[in-house]
Amino acid sequence: MSRRVLWLASTAVLATAIACGGTSTADGGPVPIVLKPRLAVLELSPLTVRGYSFRPRERVTVTLDGGRRGTQRVQAGRQGGFTARFKSVRMLRCQTLTIRAVGSRGSRAVRQVPRPDCRLP
Repeated sequence: MSRRVLWLASTAVLATAIACGGTSTADGGPVPIVLKPRLAVLELSPLTVRGYSFRPRERVTVTLDGGRRGTQRVQAGRQGGFTARFKSVRMLRCQTLTIRAVGSRGSRAVRQVPRPDCRLP
């Protein structure tokens, strides 16, 4: 194999390693993957919201805004997830619903649920 081929092969390996980034810490342990907190609406009646990727055991205040208001306090589990159910809140027909979740350790997520087009026929 010529020196040029060896140089090209080693350059390609080095470029791939740089592009992939480090996958371990200085002590050789794995780098944790940090996901951004997010919200999902599971059901509309009763309104059921699921939170993902919050900090473990974090206290979270979930607030609804959009015609009707509601607040609920929940605690995230070991994996950072929670479920909040709003039994007495009904969604208005033509209003966008905004759901905010703010954790006691700084986690935040916002989700908007748009309603269908409400133009009169």
